[in-house]
Amino acid sequence: MKLIIIKLNLLVMNAIELKRKTKKIECVKHVIFLGLVLLTNITVFGQNQEVNDEVKRSMTRAKAAYEIGEYQDALIEYQKVSKLVPDFFDIHKAIGDTYEKMGGEENLKNAINSYKRYLSLALNAEDKSSIQEKIDRLGYLSEKQAQKDFILDDIKGLWVSNLVNISDKEQRDAYFSQMVKEKKLSSKDADALKTEGLLLDTLYRVDTKETPLLLFRITEMGKTGKFRVEILKESAFYKESIIQKIVNVVPDKNNAIRFTFADEAKYIPSQSKWNALRDIGGLIGSAIGGVGGDITSSVTNAAANAGQESDLPSNTQTVYDFELQYNDGKLTGYCNVIQGYSSAKITQDRKNDFYEIEFWKDNDYLAKLQLFKDKEEQKKRDKKAKKLVSFGFHAGLGINNFNYDDQLAGRFAGDYLPLKTELGFRAGVFLEFRLSDLLSIRPGLNIATLSGDPLLEIPINLLFKYNFDKSRLYAGIGPVINERSNTNVGLDLKAGYSVHKFFMEAGYNSGGNYNISYDDYNDYNDDWYSVNKKIKFSSFYISLGLKF
Repeated sequence: MKLIIIKLNLLVMNAIELKRKTKKIECVKHVIFLGLVLLTNITVFGQNQEVNDEVKRSMTRAKAAYEIGEYQDALIEYQKVSKLVPDFFDIHKAIGDTYEKMGGEENLKNAINSYKRYLSLALNAEDKSSIQEKIDRLGYLSEKQAQKDFILDDIKGLWVSNLVNISDKEQRDAYFSQMVKEKKLSSKDADALKTEGLLLDTLYRVDTKETPLLLFRITEMGKTGKFRVEILKESAFYKESIIQKIVNVVPDKNNAIRFTFADEAKYIPSQSKWNALRDIGGLIGSAIGGVGGDITSSVTNAAANAGQESDLPSNTQTVYDFELQYNDGKLTGYCNVIQGYSSAKITQDRKNDFYEIEFWKDNDYLAKLQLFKDKEEQKKRDKKAKKLVSFGFHAGLGINNFNYDDQLAGRFAGDYLPLKTELGFRAGVFLEFRLSDLLSIRPGLNIATLSGDPLLEIPINLLFKYNFDKSRLYAGIGPVINERSNTNVGLDLKAGYSVHKFFMEAGYNSGGNYNISYDDYNDYNDDWYSVNKKIKFSSFYISLGLKF
């Protein structure tokens, strides 16, 4: 028994020394408690040496972990003891102390449960009253922590401003006219807002014609209570020149956040455009000649000099400062737009716009916006697909092939005959009559070059189409009327690929023939006579075009 008392005294002395070093009374009490528990374990569980040794080991490790603030490790050791001796009430108190030190909503709830378990086992505990007060206090702290955790969790996500920029002028004018009619705005204020295009849209809807002033995504940096705010390119405020598109914020105790985006746009004038203007003026003046040419050159030079003089370097800096308060699932507050402009003539011109602004959280907004855009695009495609008649034009190159007698070529090469292969130009217009989603008829009128002379083509193709989501493949076949010195009917084949209004196609015109005439000398009759020969031709072509 004397040995036990000596050990207890040593533990008390260690606790007093620890108190002097750390000045934390709670920690000292806990260390004293550990000593008492350890001694109690020796006497109570001494009948089972294996259990006794395991309890002593875990309690010693728990003490060491608790002293250096490794509360998670201490908790693990306490829980080992609790499993070995579940009805030992003091261990539940130690577990409660550890949970309280760890903090956080879930840990505070666990601390309360551990203290309640302690009181249920230690019915006559001397600290019953203080433990009950601690339970009540931790209950309040747990509720506040739960509220804080909920807000910090709910603040994460995609936020959409109710302040939008309506790009459609008619829609914007109609909105403000209605506001004036309902006496919510004066005519003067409405006219000013029409110019700016910014308005408070309390209806909040997804519309490609209405661009939210700001779209930003908030993400938490681990579980630190620090957040990143990223401005999204779908925002009306978004510019590629924004210096830092992601900023860090920490909500204050009132759940308010403040963040700033800034952009800087520098303009450096180019002298080449003014020099080009002078050169063009000089060329036009030379072409006109005389007094008129001199006047044209002088006027052009004067305009270029005046433009170059006013075309000065400038720097525009814009700051978007947001101060927002979280409340009931919304962020409300203010946006202050500060813009400064400076150039060689103006030292500084400052503009300050102040907006009240509100944000809704909508993590599906971008998906909704994309769906809306897809539906609008599909409507356009459907409307275009149901269009019975469309027209277009194209231009490109052709490779013309000629077939004629080699003896004829040897006698008249270079005088009357073309090369057997030549490169030519080709352009034309067409109409397309829709028969179904897969078939249409396309008559056209083309002008091509053939051996230096124009060739008129009138193709009439039956098109077979294979439609994709936003593009299509097609192939066509049909007769073509070729007109040069005479009229021929050939076969026209083509295949192409189109995206929206643009298309590229390649094809083959089987061509026909045309006549060449020349005079030949008859040695027998000692006289000249006229000779007519036919030259066969065909062509491959490739074209780029637009269809409306």
